[in-house]
Amino acid sequence: MQQADLGQITTMFVFTPAEGSTWRMTLESFASALQQRTPGEFTRVWDDPADGASAHVTMSFTYTLHEEELEGIASVRTEGVSLVNVTAQQAAEFVDWLRREVVPTGETVEFNTEAGMEWDFDDEIVPDGPPQTTLGVFLAHIARVVAADRGELG
Repeated sequence: MQQADLGQITTMFVFTPAEGSTWRMTLESFASALQQRTPGEFTRVWDDPADGASAHVTMSFTYTLHEEELEGIASVRTEGVSLVNVTAQQAAEFVDWLRREVVPTGETVEFNTEAGMEWDFDDEIVPDGPPQTTLGVFLAHIARVVAADRGELG
């Protein structure tokens, strides 16, 4: 499959701190970063009855990128942020913002995709560098997922 074809595939990308570390993210701090970037961005905190009426641990949000609203979920229970139905390019641009505005300097960001998790792929580190560097890593991950789906991984 050509790299251009891989770039058209949409999936859910999940971004988390490295195991054993934390971004010290709160839903409030995440929502504030979204609003500073794009005033009026949609956010909605979920009530989780299993944790009591006042437990706010998950939030839906939109992230506007090139005039397109991407949908995502942020969680503080299992700290991390997901974007749904996005391309590798969109995910690379989002995680670049996430690193600059949400993740503390020096902390690692790991990623996986919905299909990667279904195939039990290990989380991978988002490389330091510009979105184009990250894009290459994301496209390689998607190529592995496609190979697994085709039964080409041994």
